[in-house]
Amino acid sequence: MIDRSVTVVMACFDETRFLWDSVRSVLAQSPAVVRIVIVDDGSTDCSCERVVAELAGGPVTIENIRAPHVSQANALNIGVATVQTPFVAFQDADDLWPQGRLQAQLEAFDADTDAEAVAGAVLNFEADESGRVIRQARFPAARLFASTLFRTASFRRVGDIAADILIHSNVDWWSRAQALGIQVTFVESTVLHRRIHDSNIGVTRRDAARVAMLDQVRRHLRREP
Repeated sequence: MIDRSVTVVMACFDETRFLWDSVRSVLAQSPAVVRIVIVDDGSTDCSCERVVAELAGGPVTIENIRAPHVSQANALNIGVATVQTPFVAFQDADDLWPQGRLQAQLEAFDADTDAEAVAGAVLNFEADESGRVIRQARFPAARLFASTLFRTASFRRVGDIAADILIHSNVDWWSRAQALGIQVTFVESTVLHRRIHDSNIGVTRRDAARVAMLDQVRRHLRREP
């Protein structure tokens, strides 16, 4: 029988507002998800410990790893190093997974045995204080860590996420993946509800995010043959 088990890696830094809902949306993907690793990137609000204490004891193993505050990329690398399942996925502490997300991606792996990663569409949304969605936009075929299910061996073949790149480190990783010829396939369904809010780096550090993106594009172009 083919092992289709998934470990989900999350990085968390003072995410009290949204972490509970984010983890619950992952738990709803059971039985595919067998383990959630929450790497606490030096939080001061004890949010990670509280979530693990509240939600532990069910069929999904939930673990919290304390780490010094370095970067989200560093926290994710720490989590990936502990993964023992054949598949790994990532979840941001403020986003949501729609029901059936992993099922669709695992079926895509079944249909394309050469695939090393399966991505899907992303729905960006903004909500008011009551949780009512006030704005949304859908982006098909988005290559984000949080919208992709990876074969663990393939993710490790590309290597660690660059922990010294504080913004848009995913762009550097995807560039390296492309250079190595990592096979990515896509599902049409929406696999991630990406929350846009006032604490997003793209909002709080808009100019820095733009500069970082341009820098990563330049790195990518230099890497291409």
